[in-house]
Amino acid sequence: MKITTTEDKKNKILIVNATANGNTAKKERATTTTIETYLNNNNIKFGECIKSDSVCNRNGKMSGEWRFNLSNKKKIVDKPPSPVVSSNGAKRTKTSSKPKDE
Repeated sequence: MKITTTEDKKNKILIVNATANGNTAKKERATTTTIETYLNNNNIKFGECIKSDSVCNRNGKMSGEWRFNLSNKKKIVDKPPSPVVSSNGAKRTKTSSKPKDE
């Protein structure tokens, strides 16, 4: 599988093209999840997928294109809870007062 990426800085879009090998002896498949994994593994920043595709060398669709926004972040990592120091100097983790959904 050959995967290439191109940044369109004017429109703030990341364009990803994938082409499968024509040899059907080894199955090659690419989905949006496959492309997102590739981008993460190669430290390429991307946002929300705005155009998805799929490629499989055994069903005739040998190439595809995905487009991702660059202007927003897809995943937001929550900050770890900050420690709270009580009046007696003991540290504890700050927790929410809202009950958990069951």
